[in-house]
Amino acid sequence: MLLILFLLTITGCSALNCVQIQPAQIYNGNIVYIPGGNGSLQLLPANYNCTYRILPPVNYNTGLYAKVKLKNGLRGANDFIIVTDVDGKATTMNNRTGIGGLPFKYLVFPGAQFFIQVTTKSVLMNSLFSITVEYHNAPIGPTSQLKTGSEMNYFEMATVRDGRNVFSSRTFTDKDSIYMYVGRKDNGVITCWDCFLIDGTFMNQTRVFRLDTCNAYVVDGPPNNSSKVIMDISNATMPKSFDLKYFSVINLDCDFKFGVNSYDN
Repeated sequence: MLLILFLLTITGCSALNCVQIQPAQIYNGNIVYIPGGNGSLQLLPANYNCTYRILPPVNYNTGLYAKVKLKNGLRGANDFIIVTDVDGKATTMNNRTGIGGLPFKYLVFPGAQFFIQVTTKSVLMNSLFSITVEYHNAPIGPTSQLKTGSEMNYFEMATVRDGRNVFSSRTFTDKDSIYMYVGRKDNGVITCWDCFLIDGTFMNQTRVFRLDTCNAYVVDGPPNNSSKVIMDISNATMPKSFDLKYFSVINLDCDFKFGVNSYDN
C-alpha cells in the first residue's frame, strides 16, 4: 500500500494584496494599518509589487492631513521600497536602510500626493514592512492679496502655528508671479521642518516645494578647486555606493547626518 501525503502550507502573506485605503477609512482620528495588523512588521510574499497611495482630501476651507510611519524590514538583497514625497522627491530603500532603527515618519498635507512602492523579487526572503497612517483635521488658513506700490510684503512664519493644530497654512494670491525670500536667524539655520510652498491652490497643486536649508555635496578627494562633485545630497537617492579610496563631504548651511559602510571586493 502506497500512501502519498500532500502537505499544503498556508501563510499569512499568501493573502496579501494591493488593497488601498478606502474612503470610509479616511476621517479625523482614524488610524489605518497597511497591510493590516496593529502597526507591527508584516511578512511580504515573493513577486510582490504594490504602490500604496496616501491622498488626504481637501475642500476650500478644510481638509485632512496624514501622519505616515513606515517600517522597513526588507531582507532580500533585491527587494526595495520607493517613497515619493509630496514634493515629488523619490527615495529608494533596501535591506541596508533602516534595519533595526527607528521608523521613517512623514507628514502629508491636504490635497498632496504621497506614494510608497513595495517590491519583492521571485525568491521569498522573509522581507517585512508596515505602514501606519493617521488622519487628522487640517483647517485651511486665511487667504491674503499681496500688497502693491511702496508697501512691503512680508510674513512672520512663526505666526502660522496656532498651538493647537499640527497642520496650519496661509495663502497669498496675486495676478503676477510671486517670488519668495526667506529670512534666517543669526546662525543661518532655517528651523522650519515639514514646511512647504505650494504653487497653485490646495485643490489644484501645480508644484510643491519643501522649505529645506540643505546645500551639501560629496566630492572626490580633498575639497579644492579641482574637486569633482559626485553627489548633491539635497536630491540624492540613498543608499549610494562610491568606488573611491576617499572622498569629502562639503556642508554649506545644511543640517544632516549620514553613515558610511566599507566593503572589500
